[in-house]
This record gives sequence, C-alpha cells and structure tokens, in this order.
Amino acid sequence: MSGPSRTVNGWYAAQVKRMSPGEAEERRNMMKRRQEAVEMKCKAKKMRTRAAKTSAGMKGALQQMQQTPSGGGFGGYASVVNDVQRCWGAAEAYDEKEKVESDYALCKEGESEDAAVEREEGEEGRKSFEKLLSDLLVEPSNDAEVAAKFQLYEAYLATVEKLRKDLFEFWEECKHVIPDGPVKTGIVKQQIAIDDTQNTGLPDFDPRRWFVYDMTRKAQQNNSMLSQLLRSIEVKLSLINDTEDQDCPFCLEMLDDSHPSQVLSCCHRVGVECWKAWVATRGSSVTCPVCRNSEFLTYLEDNQ
Repeated sequence: MSGPSRTVNGWYAAQVKRMSPGEAEERRNMMKRRQEAVEMKCKAKKMRTRAAKTSAGMKGALQQMQQTPSGGGFGGYASVVNDVQRCWGAAEAYDEKEKVESDYALCKEGESEDAAVEREEGEEGRKSFEKLLSDLLVEPSNDAEVAAKFQLYEAYLATVEKLRKDLFEFWEECKHVIPDGPVKTGIVKQQIAIDDTQNTGLPDFDPRRWFVYDMTRKAQQNNSMLSQLLRSIEVKLSLINDTEDQDCPFCLEMLDDSHPSQVLSCCHRVGVECWKAWVATRGSSVTCPVCRNSEFLTYLEDNQ
C-alpha cells in the first residue's frame, strides 16, 4: 500500500489512537447509523417513486380507456388493464430496464424523476387524477366496458394494498434508526391514521354515481397517504443523518455523553438542558432555534 491510501489510513489510525475505547466504539456506531440512514432513505425514495408511478399508471389507463372504441368488445379494454399491470409490476420490482409505455409513464418529456414525483404528489397530480376519475361517475352501458373498468379498479386497489404492506414492513426495518421521541411518534401517528376505519372502510356511496368512482377515489386517497408517509420517513432519515455529531445550536458546545442531546420533531438536534431552559424562557411560543418549527403541541402532548 502506498500513496494516498497509506496517508488516509495513517490519519485514521492517528484519530483512533486519540480516542478512548469507548469513544472509538461510539464513533463506529455512529458511522453504522449514518450508513443505515442513507440506505433506508434511498429505499424510502424508491417506494415514493413507486407510489407516484402507481398513480400515474392509473391515470394513463383511464385515459386509454376513454380512447378505446366502445364497440370493440372486452379485448381492447383488457389490453389496457394488462399493460398498466405490467407497468405497476415493473415499478414494484424497481426494474428500470422494463420499458414503460409513454401512456403510463410517470415522467413527462425532459422531466427528471424527482421532479415528476413532486408533481404527482402535489396539486397538479391530484387535479389531473380527479379530472380523469370523472369518467367513472356514470356506469357504462356497455357490459365489456363495465367489466374492464371494474377490473382496472381491482388491479389498482391490489397494487395500493401491496404498497401499504411493503411500507409497513419497511417501517419495521428502519424504525430503529430514528431516535425515540417526537420524530418517531409523529411517524407512528401517520402510520396509524392509514389504518383508521375512515380510510380502510367503504366510502360514502352516492346513488347518483357509479360505485366504482367512489371506491377508486378512496384507493387513490390511500395511495396519497402512503406517499406522504414515505416522504416523511425519507426527510426524517435525511435530516437525522445530517445532524449527527453536531454542536448544540444554543450553547455551541459539542453534543456528546457529557452534553446529552434530544431530537426535535423537525429532526434538529439540541442539548437537553439547553432545550429545557429555552422552553422555560419561551413558554407557549417555543420554537426550534434552527428552523423555527413549532414544538408547542408536541410538548403539550408529551407532558400531559
């Protein structure tokens, strides 16, 4: 070994030599936590993209069915269902090599995947889905179209339910990376809300509408909730990784065993005693000193 590698390893050795065995162990543990946080963040991002592709695929399928001749029988509609299921399968497998037809693709021409996910999760994505969903307001008079559109709904629901299952398994895999406290509590509350009866039960049916409209709309709302939870997990993992091993924003002293810290719900790390003093000083207007994110409601809930 020679050159830069020897220099770097020599620097590492010098740093480790300056540490006590306990400090060296803590440093190793910190590096493992950082690595895990990065890996989990990437997985959360992939699952967010999968949720966005699920929504985009459903919109593409509804659009394709609008353009399918009503007299063509079940075959034309069935091919739409088969195509979008293939696209959803590729998204679930994170198969970037699988060619996704432009009708079901997430990205617009020249658009990055990150930008497309943000768009699909935002107001533009919600409005475009609602617009296409209106095609299901009235039950078709054609039996083949009725069967195909109901089959499309069933396929969409199954895809969303599989994403929910995978998300809950992912949370069990990654929750140990996030410190106990308001951060983890907030995510758990989002997770519980997903399985609330208001979200898992049947929608309120309106006899003036085809029931498939309400059921598809409910499935889309649940897909959006999954996407929001994944976004929250991704952001928290990112911020926690960024705030490891930093100084307290109040006293600017290193946060270590002699200066214990806690993570606020915004994921910024502060000294425990400094935070207590800040809360006592600020009262009901307490905010994070870094991002000014309000901690008041969380503080009240934790001190009931």
